[in-house]
Amino acid sequence: MLNAKDLLQDLKFVTSEDKKKQGIPRDNEVLLQRRKDQIQPGGTTLSVTVPYRIIDQPLKLAPQDWDRVVAVFVQGPAWQFKGWPWLLPDGSPVDIFAKIRAFHLKYDEAKMDPNVQKWDVTVLELSRHRRHLDRPVFLRFWETLDKSVFVLVCVPQVFQLLWLISRLPVFQIHGQTQIAPQVLRPLLSPTPPWLVSGHHVTPVTERRIGGLSPLVVIVF
Repeated sequence: MLNAKDLLQDLKFVTSEDKKKQGIPRDNEVLLQRRKDQIQPGGTTLSVTVPYRIIDQPLKLAPQDWDRVVAVFVQGPAWQFKGWPWLLPDGSPVDIFAKIRAFHLKYDEAKMDPNVQKWDVTVLELSRHRRHLDRPVFLRFWETLDKSVFVLVCVPQVFQLLWLISRLPVFQIHGQTQIAPQVLRPLLSPTPPWLVSGHHVTPVTERRIGGLSPLVVIVF
């Protein structure tokens, strides 16, 4: 957790040991603000800031909060997932990775963990000494995660309509409505691309990420 913001917001690798030497206090969670550009219909670009909650004690999450977890950093041992929802009877976490995007961070010369090798995990490899190579690695993290998150840009009136229809699991961030495609599908044509209130919608994933909170969660 000491270096979570360095890695995911500043896109540079700093070891936990270095942060400890700097006297940085350790928090149980970190709020990260990610600025990103969204391509709009017609080719215009909308710049938004998306807040992410970074935690390292996921078992403290309320049951309803698990639907907001979008990513986890995998260490390797299966015991990391003890007490998590979606575990198989034998304790295997493979079903978790069908719902939450998994990542593993390692030095490029380090041996691959055997569990990581067989699980559906995106491996991010860092150079031990060449810090100028950090940025592309962490940009790949965000590019991979973005493909797992469904974003619908719509006007406030459409957001209110979606919320009123059966209390759909949607939330709004700076005018952007986040909603899972399986929620929209019954309301739309069965064949993509879908058009909603003049905005082009691309289905990416089949899982709900919602709740009425602007915070999505990454387990670090």
